[in-house]
Amino acid sequence: MEHKLFGPDYNDVLITNLYLARLYDREGKYAQAEKLAGDELSASRRVLGEAHPTTVLLTSALANAYLDEGNYVLAQALFAKALDLNRRLFGAENPNTLTGFGDLARLYVSVGRYAEAEQLYTHTLEVRRRVSGEEHPYTLRLKGNLAGLYDHEGKYTEEEVLLAATSSAQRRVLGNSHPETLSSLSALGRVQLKEKKYAEAEATLRMALDTYRKSSPDIWQRYNCESLFGKSLAAQKKLAEAEPLQLSGYQGMVRHAAFIAAPDRYLLNEAKAAISRVSAFTAGQAHSKNGALPDKARP
Repeated sequence: MEHKLFGPDYNDVLITNLYLARLYDREGKYAQAEKLAGDELSASRRVLGEAHPTTVLLTSALANAYLDEGNYVLAQALFAKALDLNRRLFGAENPNTLTGFGDLARLYVSVGRYAEAEQLYTHTLEVRRRVSGEEHPYTLRLKGNLAGLYDHEGKYTEEEVLLAATSSAQRRVLGNSHPETLSSLSALGRVQLKEKKYAEAEATLRMALDTYRKSSPDIWQRYNCESLFGKSLAAQKKLAEAEPLQLSGYQGMVRHAAFIAAPDRYLLNEAKAAISRVSAFTAGQAHSKNGALPDKARP
């Protein structure tokens, strides 16, 4: 209706399409998000100017689409531009500016610039706590992202502590079935696996998977959680239960691979590798029962 009444360049239409582009990005429709955000950004620059708040929001939306597609060079340039404009328009502690800091930190993690990412996350989290509160959804999102950085850095103890607190707060604030709650809970189970806390990982991942099955049964995150749950069982030698879960989880991720953002695609490789390990172990057991040595053990 707005489009017909006021034309495609009317500010409310631009804002509506901004929200639609963000929705596409969250749903994993990255090409559609890029196309819509790019078109609306061009219109906003032409009609409202480079430094208008709507233009800045669309700049960030396009940058996020580029990031999730794996176009890190273009994403970084736009994130830096949006952050500079937000600071000039609103100041260093405005929520939009803080979101911009977090976006840039996420980009740094994706390209391996961990020290810079940690500095940005730490600073932004300190300010966000003061401005928005300890359990504001955006504060909790920052904590989850910082935990993801700790995972890349191998700081598993710090990651587990942060994820345990964050997922608990998200269950209170956002609810058990919110995507960010489930993401944090799955990540918590994953780091518990890395720390060889297999029984704890099993309990954590079982809780997450049960909720995924009820609320979001056919998204790649559910299948990643299923793969991790199978891995927790395999680590405890519960192979009859583990193998079908790991296979189903991996196959589900493959079916939804187009919806996995570039920074998360390594999780698909992890799921594939986990299947290979448990299959090799199962084959070894079968050889042993038949009185034969596994290939690797043969002289």
